[in-house]
Amino acid sequence: MQNYDGAVKDYDIAIKLCSCNATIYSNRGNAKYCQGDIVGALADYNKAITLNPQFPMPYYNKGVLELLQKHFDEAILYFDKAIELYKSNDIFAEQIGLKYSDFFMDRGNAKFEMLDYENAILDFTEAIVLNPSNFKTYFNRGNTKLRMKDYLGSIDDFDILVRLNPTYAEGYLLRGYSKREIGDFVGALADFSIANNINPNLKP
Repeated sequence: MQNYDGAVKDYDIAIKLCSCNATIYSNRGNAKYCQGDIVGALADYNKAITLNPQFPMPYYNKGVLELLQKHFDEAILYFDKAIELYKSNDIFAEQIGLKYSDFFMDRGNAKFEMLDYENAILDFTEAIVLNPSNFKTYFNRGNTKLRMKDYLGSIDDFDILVRLNPTYAEGYLLRGYSKREIGDFVGALADFSIANNINPNLKP
């Protein structure tokens, strides 16, 4: 279990030593968020932006907060800004790495919640290009295709998902839904059975 209280105290010390480092404030904001201190996290993200308005991470982190609060329009605006800043400065690629794919995945999640399925798929696809090993992105894109009644496309994504993570029950469950919709009842029942074996609480 992560010791977020200890992490916050460590960041407090770091800030006393270097009060102008945007990264430290952004990271302390993440620790406060994990503690459940949303107000404190937001204050740290805002401080990080004040110190370095060109740093994308606090914008992304604010977008996540807005997403969790179901403020989808606001979340998308922050994700847009984070992506814009990241693209404009190659230095951040070394600092953030594969985390950049999360910018697109979470913006896609916000668009999905707003029923903007086509643009959500574009974001999930970009996230997959950046980090093809993240099974959750295939789940999100497959689920979106399922909502759009692109059953064959969703099955393709769920196939990749279960190869990457054979114990992810929800992947089998939704693949079963897609197979049922195209008349593959045998395949659907097999997927429902696998999902149930992994997680008996999931019901088709």
